[in-house]
Amino acid sequence: MSELSERIKVMREMAFASTDGVQKVLRDIYDMLDANEDSLKQCYEVDKEGTNKKENLIIKRMLDAVQDTIDYQFADTEVHEMIDERRVLEFKQNMGVIGVIYNGDVYATIELITKALKTNNAIILNVGINDYIGTNNLIVKSIKEILEKNNKPAGLVEINFSENEELANEDLDQIIVIGDRAKQTRVNSLNLNTLKSGYGHGEIYVDDLENEKFVKELLSKVDYNIQLYVKESLATDLPGTRVANFEEAINRINKEGAGYAAAIFSNDAETQRVFMKRVKCKFSFINASPSIARELDIYIADMYYKKVGMV
Repeated sequence: MSELSERIKVMREMAFASTDGVQKVLRDIYDMLDANEDSLKQCYEVDKEGTNKKENLIIKRMLDAVQDTIDYQFADTEVHEMIDERRVLEFKQNMGVIGVIYNGDVYATIELITKALKTNNAIILNVGINDYIGTNNLIVKSIKEILEKNNKPAGLVEINFSENEELANEDLDQIIVIGDRAKQTRVNSLNLNTLKSGYGHGEIYVDDLENEKFVKELLSKVDYNIQLYVKESLATDLPGTRVANFEEAINRINKEGAGYAAAIFSNDAETQRVFMKRVKCKFSFINASPSIARELDIYIADMYYKKVGMV
């Protein structure tokens, strides 16, 4: 058994033995974020140095996400239905150990950890060596302290800094991969229990120059992984891939895009209609930045099994 497999085995045992007191842990995480706002922001600014990151850390966004997790109510375990005079019950079961391969987005870090704890799972985060190491370390260290204070194993939450995807291990009960289409495809090809997301990635197609200034501004100010497609007949110095028309842009987005968010900049109503109808992603926009989409599309219901039995 490899070192990682042994580590996963121990974490799974912790997860199945630590199912009580979760709400108190989550409330303590909320209080920790609120009390350490200045420290987290300072750490975040240090992590930004030497990168092209532009946005500031918004603690309220983290707090709102944790509060949503605290407030989440699981469905009633009893299904009021009788089959052959036997009662049908539906109940949830935790998965065990969830591994996450992503770019270290600190908002995702908080959401993923709290959702995993809410569903009584352990979690291992695999973060790139240049992806907010200081901030993520501070968050994980603080949460480990909270777990220990609440008589829970600190080992329920682990973080690994590596540029490769070694965390894609068959012993994990679930792998969450967040990234572009190429990363999603690589991990998905391993035929493991994989949940994919293009969170933080978006595609833009520019069909005319009515919003050229706005597009340039959003490219310069927003921390978002944007792939830009520009109609080749336009006289513009916008960066990005040149395409013949919106048909080619749609095909490229559907084939190569992350599948999360896409936007079209065009004042032609028919072009807008066709784009919105045919583009395949979770969030679509007209003459607006795809970075508006900031919802992590990994949900609590994705992190547990639904079981049905009869009594």
